[in-house]
Amino acid sequence: MEDISLFVALLYATKWNEAMVPQQAPLNDLLFMRDLSRGTPKPRVADVALKAFRRHLWYVPEDLVALSFMDERNSNEEKEAMVRSLFRRERKGLKRLDGKRFSLDIYLKDLVTSRTRRTLDSLLPGREEEVGTLLEKSPETWETEATFLDMKRNVSQMKVVNDAAERGIALATSFNSIIAKDEVQKQYLLKVVGKHRREQPFNSKEAYME
Repeated sequence: MEDISLFVALLYATKWNEAMVPQQAPLNDLLFMRDLSRGTPKPRVADVALKAFRRHLWYVPEDLVALSFMDERNSNEEKEAMVRSLFRRERKGLKRLDGKRFSLDIYLKDLVTSRTRRTLDSLLPGREEEVGTLLEKSPETWETEATFLDMKRNVSQMKVVNDAAERGIALATSFNSIIAKDEVQKQYLLKVVGKHRREQPFNSKEAYME
């Protein structure tokens, strides 16, 4: 019990609280993997957690690692290396980091490829040239660039899909088990809810009183 408490307090709680911050997710995954690989805080617990976490490296494939360009914790040197990696050929197929092959020598720049650039472009649709111009400048100046600030704002407004999906699944499961048992009735109720949400996009008390 003491070992588990140390794991939660020293490692898991911090990462859990930051899970809703998209730009921090790629680096958090790498740091978490490094700590576990070193046997922190206790080798036995770390080994079990590492085996489980290797199956959940959603934020370190070559496309989503683009979020870390907006992470203030990454040094300018690291970001410069990431920019250089944008010219690397993308891997065949969309793949996340292979947890079984993870090593302490893997850094964010090692995960960046040309596919990452497409994700950066998608943050500002129609402004791809501005993104390209930004990447030609030193990361030291990015915080003063309107293009970067717009990208950073868009990333900060993203919903973390895994968390939202889990909450949605839990809500739908509870709803299904309480309201209706018959599958036909469940589908009908979902259609009614969907229709209501389209007709009443605002669910505040003030909106219903109008």
